[in-house]
Amino acid sequence: MVLLAFILELLGWLLLWVVPNAVALWLVYVLLSLPLSRQERARFFLELIEGFLRQGKTPEQGIVALSHTRDPSLGVRFHSLAALIESGQSLAVALDQVPGLLPARVRGLLQAGCALGDLRRVLPACRRVTSDALSAVQGATNYVVLTLLALSPLAAGLLGFLVVFVFPKFLAIAEDMEVVVPTLLLWLTRNAGWIVAGLLALCLFVYVAVLFYLAGPYLERWFRRKSLGLWDRLSWVLPWKRRRLLRDYVALLVLMLDSRMPEAEAVALAGDAVNHDLLQRRVRRAAQELAQGRPLPEALRHLDDSGDFRWRMQNAAAGQGGFQASLEGWLESLDARAYQQEQVAAQLTTTGLVLVNGAMVGLIVIAVYQPLIAVMQAATLW
Repeated sequence: MVLLAFILELLGWLLLWVVPNAVALWLVYVLLSLPLSRQERARFFLELIEGFLRQGKTPEQGIVALSHTRDPSLGVRFHSLAALIESGQSLAVALDQVPGLLPARVRGLLQAGCALGDLRRVLPACRRVTSDALSAVQGATNYVVLTLLALSPLAAGLLGFLVVFVFPKFLAIAEDMEVVVPTLLLWLTRNAGWIVAGLLALCLFVYVAVLFYLAGPYLERWFRRKSLGLWDRLSWVLPWKRRRLLRDYVALLVLMLDSRMPEAEAVALAGDAVNHDLLQRRVRRAAQELAQGRPLPEALRHLDDSGDFRWRMQNAAAGQGGFQASLEGWLESLDARAYQQEQVAAQLTTTGLVLVNGAMVGLIVIAVYQPLIAVMQAATLW
């Protein structure tokens, strides 16, 4: 009987604590790794494209032939793409109708490669775009830890409970015992509404960031359609996103210039592939100046306010190795600096939120214990 009771107690403990915690950790892992899953899907597709080209097939032929195997591991989106291609559409057109298969900029680069007539040349730039997911996951880890351990709506609820039910009792006791009410307690009581609103705003900020992280490209596409360019303006403000946009644009531009495409056409086509409102405005300005007879480095100065891009384009135009070879190192540096800036922003944001949350907890603890200490001191004097 003792053994049976022990076994039942152990099973109850497993059901009540171990299993729910294990399920929660599994969900956190799955949700946190969503960008990496999208990255692997995109890289797998790029490997398939490269393999088809190496075998002498067109991507359309290879995709349709592979879809006929009915392999479920390829995913529903891949088979949908194959069905569109089999109905007579080109790869560039079919990709637009299956937006969830690839990230938007990878899709734009592949479409530009189709227009260029050489998909092999854009594959390295596509792979560089997919590497951004690792930085996103590392930054999101900080927000997950913050959400689970530090920042919670319970803090705002606890403060509201204290202000409504506890602090008035302290004030009444202090008044009856003719004890001086601590200034901090009075300040918290008078400004509790603003403090609770601030804590809830911080929670909302973190949860919105988590929502955008989880929804990823789906929410981004919806927001871009509804925000009338606001999304692109916000992303341009973030320095790491701006550097990655410039990286993707320049990577495609130099490929087109090295293939002897006319400068005005290359500038415009690269801007269409990146598909960013503010960047395209600057590209159109550069195209207008090219039409007026300005040299290419001078016209492209609008794309980078620091002037670094203009200087490097001038050197690349004067060199003998081509634009891509001359700018490859700079593209790698843009990628590295974007990664560094994103991680620094994540660390600073989470550290700041933790400090704010800790400061609020400290204030609440001091506000609770100060009147208790004052009442105890007054009681000893009696």
